[in-house]
Amino acid sequence: MTEIIKKEIEAIEIGGCKLELSKMFISDTKKVEVFAKELESLGKIVLDFSTKDKIKEAKELRTQANKFVEKLKEFCEPLEAEGQRIKDARSLISTKLNKSKSSVIEALLAPIDEREEKLKSIKAKVFTPSLDANSNAAKLAEIESLKDYNWLGFSEEALALIEQHKQFISNEKIKFDEQERLAKEAAEKARLDREEAIRIEAEAKAKLAAQKEIDDANARAEKAKSDAEIKIEEIKKEISKDLQELPRVATNSFYVASKEHQAKIHNEIAQDLLKYFDKINEEQAKDIVRLFAQGKIRNLKITY
Repeated sequence: MTEIIKKEIEAIEIGGCKLELSKMFISDTKKVEVFAKELESLGKIVLDFSTKDKIKEAKELRTQANKFVEKLKEFCEPLEAEGQRIKDARSLISTKLNKSKSSVIEALLAPIDEREEKLKSIKAKVFTPSLDANSNAAKLAEIESLKDYNWLGFSEEALALIEQHKQFISNEKIKFDEQERLAKEAAEKARLDREEAIRIEAEAKAKLAAQKEIDDANARAEKAKSDAEIKIEEIKKEISKDLQELPRVATNSFYVASKEHQAKIHNEIAQDLLKYFDKINEEQAKDIVRLFAQGKIRNLKITY
C-alpha cells in the first residue's frame, strides 16, 4: 500500500516544469491547464546552436520530452477508463510538449531541424547528374545561395559539403557549356549551309530563267528567219511569175496602146477627108481610111 501511494505522488520534470503524477492532480483540469501554460514558457528559452556539442545538448530536450510523454502515458492509460478528464489532460500535455508541429520542443529545435533537412537535401544531390544545362544552372544558383546561409553549428560540415557539391556541378557546367558551344557551332554551320544552298538554288533558277529567255529569243529569231525566208521565196515566186508574165503584159499593153493610137490617127484622117471633100459622108470617110490602113490604095501608107 505504501508503494502504491509513493508511486501515485511521483513527479516528472522537464526544463524546470514539474508535473505531479497523481490521480488527483491529473484529474484537476485547472491544475493541468496551469501546467500546460508553464510548458509554454519553455519556448522562451534561448538555446545555443553554435557548435556540434551545443546542438547535441539541445537535441537532448527532445529525448527528455519523449521520456516525459512516455512516462505520462504509462501513468494515465490505466486511469483513463475511469474518466475522460485524465485522457484529455494527457492529450493536452503531450500535444503542448512534443506531439505536434507547433509544440514547444518542435519550435525550440526548429532551427536544428531546418539545417539538418538542408544538409540531408544537399547530400542527396551530391554526385547526382543534372538533366540538362538549365537544371545545372539552377543547382549552381541554389548551392551559391547556401554559402551565405547561417549554418550555426553545422557550418564546417555544410560548407565542406557545399564546396564538394559545387565542384561537381561546376565540372558539369564545363561539359554543358562545351555542348552548348558545339550546338551553336553546328546550328551556325547549318544556317550557313542552308543559306548557301538557297543561294546556289537561286543562282541555278536565275540561270535557267536566263537560258530560257535566250532559248525563247533564239526560237523567235529562228521563226522570224524562217518566216522571212518563206516570205522571200514567196516574193521570188511572185517576181518570177511577174517576169514570166511581163512580155505578154508588155505586148498586150503595146498592142492596146497601138490600137488606140491608130484609131486616133484614123479618126484624124477621116475628119480631114470630111473637111476637104464635101461629097462624102462620115461613114464613107471611115471606109476610105480603112482602105488606106489595109494598104489597098497603091502608093499610100499611113504613118503612125
